[in-house]
Amino acid sequence: MHCHVLGLAHSPISTESVRDAFSLKVYNLCRMLRMKGHTVSLYGAAGSDASIADDFVECVSAESMERDYGASDRAQFLFDSGQGWTAQDEAWLEFRQKCGFELARRVGHKVNEPILLSLGWCHVAMLTGLRMLGACDKAAIIEAGIGYSPTVAAIRVFESYAWLHYQLGAEVAKKEANGANPSRTDVVIPNYYDLSHFEFKAQKKDYALFLGRIVDSKGWGAALEICKKGKMPLKVVGQLPKKDARDIIAAIEKTGAEYVPSVGLEDRKHLLADARCLICYTTYVGPFEGVAVEAQLSGTPVICSDLGAFAETVLHGITGWRIHTIGDGVRALGMLDEIRPEVCREWAESNYSLEAVAPMYDALLTQVVAGEPVDLRWIAKKYPVIPRTLGASLAEPTASGQK
Repeated sequence: MHCHVLGLAHSPISTESVRDAFSLKVYNLCRMLRMKGHTVSLYGAAGSDASIADDFVECVSAESMERDYGASDRAQFLFDSGQGWTAQDEAWLEFRQKCGFELARRVGHKVNEPILLSLGWCHVAMLTGLRMLGACDKAAIIEAGIGYSPTVAAIRVFESYAWLHYQLGAEVAKKEANGANPSRTDVVIPNYYDLSHFEFKAQKKDYALFLGRIVDSKGWGAALEICKKGKMPLKVVGQLPKKDARDIIAAIEKTGAEYVPSVGLEDRKHLLADARCLICYTTYVGPFEGVAVEAQLSGTPVICSDLGAFAETVLHGITGWRIHTIGDGVRALGMLDEIRPEVCREWAESNYSLEAVAPMYDALLTQVVAGEPVDLRWIAKKYPVIPRTLGASLAEPTASGQK
């Protein structure tokens, strides 16, 4: 099947854009689709890695990106286009114009050439215009990897069941839909990771890690408090909001923790593999929070809140601890030796590697787009796969003496 994957105007699609989770997801999506024998046309910004697709269509020039986004230090500061995430800056307008022209020319009235959106609300105006002009009128529109709101497509792929149900509830509350809608196809396919981007280590160094955008809802402040009370060194790694950067760095260093600007793939690999644990005490319903999976791929336990997708991605007492209070977090630090690094790795690899997730997208395209039957047993296999070594972990007593 020929798949048309829409990238981003504000970021090239490459491993160099690891600080942009959307870019890396598109990068891996193209590779997964080709692993299953599909042809991929990627529509993206200058600087994208054209080798991941059969055909690369440049929709935003390097000059346009420099004009609109400048040379902002994305290692230290959160990306801000000046227009928020409305995608109304000149680079996004250029992207939609060029992408729309190329889609109309390449897809036309073909059937079985799906268009996969990476950031639905940024692409929807272009798709609406194409449909009004009678172009791409028979192509299936798939919104892939939804971890945001609102959504736009009739075929929606959510990152987790938590986010699917959260979205359905929000739509009912807004009277936008009556829950599950028969005219729409909603599926859950988890995010996916290249195992070569991660390193497994059973022996850890003496520090906890916070890795992500350094905003209050991500729980960096809670990580400071947990580690201060639990007497464990902490590294806080990520991008800062520019206006609060000095105050946040001062607050981090005041507790004795270390601040590190966001890092590329190689440094990220080592930070995750060496950490005693990753702390993700978020305060919102998280659609996926992929850093928790990245930690487990590195054999690193996760201490996280008991909200959103963590209930699906982190096995309580097996690959980490899901907590409700700061006190829980401090106690979890003292129980890290109960978590076996090899089980963390096996759980994450079995469920979130490119090899594990690729068949799910292939089945979606076969079943929903091509209208061909698939072996229904793929659903039973898709998620989750319990680690083979899990039985041994469950048989061992916990610190409280209970099994």
